[in-house]
Amino acid sequence: MKALRLRDNNDGTATVDAQPLVVRDIQLALSNAEATAQTMATVEAAIGPLMAIAGERLRQDAKWGEQNHDPFTYLTVLLEEVGEFAQAALHLRFGGPAQGEFRKEAIHMAAVALAIVECIDRAKWTW
Repeated sequence: MKALRLRDNNDGTATVDAQPLVVRDIQLALSNAEATAQTMATVEAAIGPLMAIAGERLRQDAKWGEQNHDPFTYLTVLLEEVGEFAQAALHLRFGGPAQGEFRKEAIHMAAVALAIVECIDRAKWTW
């Protein structure tokens, strides 16, 4: 995966070098809004987590192939990830073996949510 860099064009716009996945949508949002220092900082802060989520999606697809589940199956998968995130939160708060997994479980939860959107966009799922 390529590293992404946000470049200020010094004309009120910004450019993202290397454009995998959602970055083109970020660029579009920036081109439609004034690229203030705050906006640039927000986008730069989002790039790392978005790349982690995209990396997890690639790992999931490599492991299981393209998935086109019905909504109830996806809800079950998502809730399983939410449960693991909740366990990590409890262990973070009160101690336990999953306390170091909090961010990882948040990434897994977001990646499953993204997989649901991808499936909806493909319109391939059946009951």
